[in-house]
Amino acid sequence: MSVSHSLHVADYPVEVAVALPIERKEHVIQVRDVIEPPPIFITAEDAQKLQDVIYPLIRQGEDVVLDFTGVDIPGTAGMHIAIGQLYGVLPAEVIQRHLTTTGLEPLDQALFLDVCDTAIQYYKDPEFYDRIWEEILSEDE
Repeated sequence: MSVSHSLHVADYPVEVAVALPIERKEHVIQVRDVIEPPPIFITAEDAQKLQDVIYPLIRQGEDVVLDFTGVDIPGTAGMHIAIGQLYGVLPAEVIQRHLTTTGLEPLDQALFLDVCDTAIQYYKDPEFYDRIWEEILSEDE
């Protein structure tokens, strides 16, 4: 004797997952409003202030646009602290997806990208780079 059962989908609740676009907020950060005194972005304190503003936003998956309009960037030290160190606590893909810049002169944009590339390489193997740095410093003594 065989028993057959028929299953009618209408008799059972069916859950359908629909992928809705996630609306992310875009935060435009005016760098000149974060640093003291503007318009020169150079001190470690300024860089840390900027990082303190952008890190939690990116960590939450929100988009951040750093607007450097009217800001003088005399070197990469501040960028290494504000941006480069993010790569030590967040995946590079997350930073690249959620962080953009505007208002940078072409040379400053190149420096920004160089800071990002350097940080990505460093955080792949920080011990290796730290050993090299220690060797270079010990040669100078």
